[in-house]
Amino acid sequence: MSTIPKYIEVKTAAGQCAAFLSPRADGLKECFTDIRLNGESKLEFLLPATSEKIAELTPECQIWAGGRVYTLLKDEAVDFVRDKKNTLWAKFMAQERWVELDKEYPEPYISND
Repeated sequence: MSTIPKYIEVKTAAGQCAAFLSPRADGLKECFTDIRLNGESKLEFLLPATSEKIAELTPECQIWAGGRVYTLLKDEAVDFVRDKKNTLWAKFMAQERWVELDKEYPEPYISND
C-alpha cells in the first residue's frame, strides 16, 4: 500500500473536471492505493458524509490519483461507515481503469514476416 498525493482529481465519465479532493479542504482521509505487481490496483478513501462533492463521485467517473486513473464501477462501491467518534463517513472503493492502460501501453505484437 502507498499513500496518495496532496489531492485527488475527479472527472466526469466524459473527462471533464468535476472536483478536487484534499485532506485539508475536504476532510479526505484514509486514502490509500493497493497496487499489485502485474495485477489489479485499488483506491480507497473516506470523505465526510456531509461533503457536497460526494455528488460528483458517480459510477464511471474518473478518479485521478498518484499517476493512475481509477473508476467507481457501480453504486455499491460506496459504503457509509461511522468512526469511533460516531461521525458518518462515505467510504469509496475504486478500481484502476484497465481500458486507459491498454491505450497507453499497447501490447507488442510478434510478426513472422
